[in-house]
Amino acid sequence: MSLKQKNVLGLDIGTTSIKIVVLEATGNGFALKKIKIISLPAVPDEGLILSLVKGALKELGGKNFALSLPGRYTLIRSISIPVLAAARIDATLKIEVQHRIPFPLDQVIWSSYQLPPETDNVDFVVGAVKKDIVKKLVLPFRKFKEEVAFLDADPLVLANLVSNQADFDRNKTYAILELGAESSNLIIFQKNLLLVRALTVAGNNFTESLKEEKSIDFSAAEKEKISLSGPELPSSINYVLDNLIAEIQSSIDYWRFTHKGPELNQFLLTGGGANLPGLPQLIESRLRVPTRMLDPFANIDVSLDDEIKDRPELKNRMAVATGLALRIASEKVFFCALDFLPPEYVALKKTRP
Repeated sequence: MSLKQKNVLGLDIGTTSIKIVVLEATGNGFALKKIKIISLPAVPDEGLILSLVKGALKELGGKNFALSLPGRYTLIRSISIPVLAAARIDATLKIEVQHRIPFPLDQVIWSSYQLPPETDNVDFVVGAVKKDIVKKLVLPFRKFKEEVAFLDADPLVLANLVSNQADFDRNKTYAILELGAESSNLIIFQKNLLLVRALTVAGNNFTESLKEEKSIDFSAAEKEKISLSGPELPSSINYVLDNLIAEIQSSIDYWRFTHKGPELNQFLLTGGGANLPGLPQLIESRLRVPTRMLDPFANIDVSLDDEIKDRPELKNRMAVATGLALRIASEKVFFCALDFLPPEYVALKKTRP
């Protein structure tokens, strides 16, 4: 593995917290040097987030970091086009992207990645995000001496992370459910086939439903949610779970019939909302697909960080940050990688000494 620098840093700015992973390159791969989770207020302002990130970079010694967009902000599609002369590929991709997004191209930043050859056609993953969303996230960092290496999308960061794990088999079909506090994504992929869907059910829906049923405040409901045990769940939890399973099943059916995708071999869970006790077993029993938690540190030495050993539930919150750090560290892309950095920020990077 070719390394760009010894210590690498992935930074995941979520709605409730900022998650940071620092990896240290070793002779055999990587060791987890540090994790950091910074809680955010209910309505954080841009200045506070920048101040927290700048302080964390100074504390952790990060000089080059990466960002990622939540799946709900991005449109991601897989496309296949006939083999064309190199000069015509960009023009054809541009037309294909315009056909697949509901906005004019001049309102978005789009990116593409060519996948390994599988058929007589050329396969790509393409993504698009509105310019105002990108600028709001990235341009405030223009005054940082530390540079944003790239801006990817959470679903692809997770697919790339899974593709890097030792037991990964690209002939199998994987589904990843990223269950965050306020948003969730379902990613299904096999070889060059990819489906990404933003779901409406997220972790806070379980908490809010339990809050109403028990007539308690949100904080008390959150504590009760993560302490649930036993086969019998409150009716409020079962109600939200039914809605979540219905959304997942609808996406799987779409994968099967519209994408002509093969049956699922493995279902993986991650995100802070996945800490609901017994969730893997509940999903496996409903979908009848082998289900487990995604371990973002499966190929990483965690002996340097006692916090992960003492609090294994933190792994569910660190997957995106870990995937970002791994992409910075290695020149190899294991599945797919996009970059939505705006042209003005890229130009600024080129002018720096």
